[in-house]
Amino acid sequence: MTELDSSMEGALEPIAATAVDDERELLDLLPGVRNFFRRRVTASEADDLTQEVYLHMRARSSSAVIKNLRGYLLTVAANVLNEKARGDRVRCRATHVVFEDTGHSAEQNTPERIVLQRDQINFMVAVIQELPTRTRDVFLLHRLEEMTYDAIARKMGMSSSGVEKHIMKALRHLTGRLKETHT
Repeated sequence: MTELDSSMEGALEPIAATAVDDERELLDLLPGVRNFFRRRVTASEADDLTQEVYLHMRARSSSAVIKNLRGYLLTVAANVLNEKARGDRVRCRATHVVFEDTGHSAEQNTPERIVLQRDQINFMVAVIQELPTRTRDVFLLHRLEEMTYDAIARKMGMSSSGVEKHIMKALRHLTGRLKETHT
């Protein structure tokens, strides 16, 4: 028997009577087709493409005699692979976003804008410095060091819910101070 597992074999049973003269020969050649695909795509894609080749062979007319089944199978496999590549290219083009230079130019970084941004950074640093030491440390570990609540809790010897409370306290303070400056 071949590498074709019984679940795949059972799934293919409902298909109409075989269109290939020798079903056994086809099943014996499918592992070679799968290996052809595995050298070119991922293992799961190789299995899907192998099944597609098998379904193509089952669906073809039985009136035409295939003299070289191995060569015919490889031709079908190459066509299936080319179809997949065409589909991948179409999907890639549909999701491709063209980079536009607008909105990223150096002209937007005027001296006035740079000074304004520095002032905003200095203000945020000062507001963070106003926080209680433990709250500030927790907040900075989370936001700047990108540590999880659990990692911060272990590092600082506290519970995850305690870390969450400190983060919430810091965020309330920061948003409150920002609202004060914008009113």
